[in-house]
Amino acid sequence: MSDEGESVKKDGAVASDNPSVEQQHIVQDSAHIRVSEEYDPQMPSLPIEVWEQVIDLSWEFDSVKACSLTVLLKDKKQVAHMARLVRREPYLKDAVKKVVLMGGDRDFEVLPHFGTFAAMLARQLTRAAKLEVHWAKWQTGLFHPDVFLHMTAFTSITHLRIYFVSFPSVLVFGRFVSALPQLKQLECAHVHFENGSFDKRSPVVRSFPTQFVLDGITGVEGVIDFVVGTTISAKLEELVLWRWGSVSTRDLAAHYERFQRLLQVIGSSLVSFEATLNGMSGKEPESDVKFIGSALNLSSNTNLEVLKLVIQDICAASRGWVDALLKTVSTKKLREVHIVYRWMISNPSLEIVLTALNEEECRRIDDFLTGKQFSKLTQVSFGLYTRQRNHVLPAAQAWWGELSSRFPKLRAKGIFRTTVLVDYMAL
Repeated sequence: MSDEGESVKKDGAVASDNPSVEQQHIVQDSAHIRVSEEYDPQMPSLPIEVWEQVIDLSWEFDSVKACSLTVLLKDKKQVAHMARLVRREPYLKDAVKKVVLMGGDRDFEVLPHFGTFAAMLARQLTRAAKLEVHWAKWQTGLFHPDVFLHMTAFTSITHLRIYFVSFPSVLVFGRFVSALPQLKQLECAHVHFENGSFDKRSPVVRSFPTQFVLDGITGVEGVIDFVVGTTISAKLEELVLWRWGSVSTRDLAAHYERFQRLLQVIGSSLVSFEATLNGMSGKEPESDVKFIGSALNLSSNTNLEVLKLVIQDICAASRGWVDALLKTVSTKKLREVHIVYRWMISNPSLEIVLTALNEEECRRIDDFLTGKQFSKLTQVSFGLYTRQRNHVLPAAQAWWGELSSRFPKLRAKGIFRTTVLVDYMAL
């Protein structure tokens, strides 16, 4: 059987296997495997024998495993029940890996059971590594005055995700974050402050995460001000910007100084930077290029080693701003560059996808990344992230062939890679 055009499939990723060209690496990207964590109180009660069959027949073992390790708490009654259960069955102390505290369902509601959780389960969930708070309105008067002291007992929690939560002030938010002594990853999306002023009463930070994730370009302004205005960024090594919406350049420009200040404050401690961009509106390409090249200027991040750009809106991608962003990189320690184009329409035409890659821009990127400044560069990867019906794999070999001809210098150095990622779970 000929090796030409042969594809290999593994864990949703495919890469061409052709001995006549450089080996293409298969990228393992767990972000495209989605696990449902929703709780339906109306779900019918079925005999245990039925659920055993469901679990046995489930082809996605990781989904079942994740559910078994996650606790979802919506009110004081559920928290109290969980506390009694843990005391009655001590093995559960080590079994729970993630706790999700819910205020409302798609709406902000008060979270009175947070104080109950902190008081009753402190030092009980000894292996819980992740805490999430969703759709909640924080009201200080509902909690015991020592609620943050109770939170310091959760020494196993390293990952905090705050999703659609309203705090009375930046001070309260800061005390909450600082209460977790082993916090390593802070993830925020749509965090609001009733009193958004940042004053001298801002908390003394005692937790120093190494990874900071911002989900969305709006609803995180106050969080950025907190990071910039305190010492919490002292040990930040990884910054991830997810889901920058497809909005106008004018709207994005309103956030320019805030995001640029964030990158400057993190400065030389930043090792890895990832941004998911939907592209600009496409109406003012010259302004788009200018904005991206300034709002995400990486010149102050002199120890950057890994850079990843995920581009969602392919139609708006070939505007020259990828090249503009890359040219702000000043580090001499860059090891990896990953550029991923997400195409979420089934069965994409390769010709349409390639419109995202302007040939002139490709030439400039090829010249820039093969310069003397990047002598430590070991990999430049261009990925296509898509979903297919009926398990029809995209032409991984064609993707390689089309792109490799546009980056001859990177290919000659043996550091050019292409990948194809297929999200079957999204079908």
